[in-house]
Amino acid sequence: MLEDLKYFAKVRTYQLTTLGFTSVVFCTGSASWWTPQMMTFAYGIQNNVDDVPKDEVTHISVTFGIITCCAGIIGIITGSTIAQIFMFLAVTSMCFNFAVNMDILMYVIVPNRRATATAIQSLFSHLFGDASSPYIIGFISDSIRGDRTTSLARYYALQYAMFLPNAVLIISIGCYLWATFYVVNDHHRAKEDMHAIILGVSVEDEWSSDVETLASNVRRTLSDTADNPIE
Repeated sequence: MLEDLKYFAKVRTYQLTTLGFTSVVFCTGSASWWTPQMMTFAYGIQNNVDDVPKDEVTHISVTFGIITCCAGIIGIITGSTIAQIFMFLAVTSMCFNFAVNMDILMYVIVPNRRATATAIQSLFSHLFGDASSPYIIGFISDSIRGDRTTSLARYYALQYAMFLPNAVLIISIGCYLWATFYVVNDHHRAKEDMHAIILGVSVEDEWSSDVETLASNVRRTLSDTADNPIE
């Protein structure tokens, strides 16, 4: 495990894409948690009430949940549907990079470490992303609102607090753009690590033992072919 962590610390692409993915998850987590509540406050403002009826709260939550689920599925699986509703387009766009992010991980990490890399990335992204973002947004909203309890005050306080995920998305964009400067070299190094033993280059970690048997078989096969050429 320690050797894996040391290895990941050298793969700049993996580090940057993990930070970028965490930023996206931060935004999706806070949006999925607080947007229905924000719509509820907007309903209270439109109807001049501070206590929104429970049936309306349920209707708003279900509607937003359906939009989010559909947009998430389409964003992850197809990533090509252009939505006409801005909320649908926003959620879909945030889901575009989920599969791509995993593809980048597979591209720059050697096979025997991919499972660990995926686990660490998932833990880091959810811990500092959708697990913590709702509480951070809620804290900022409560700080802005103060002691005011009207729907208008709650709505605008939450609206201002939701500016933070937009800023975090800019960080995500920067991380992914920064990663493009390293992805080619990291992929080349991963390929070198995978072929190092066969090429006769020493690799001083457990990756050597993982492929030593395969390397021995390859050498033996090449030797047999040289001794008994096909006529």
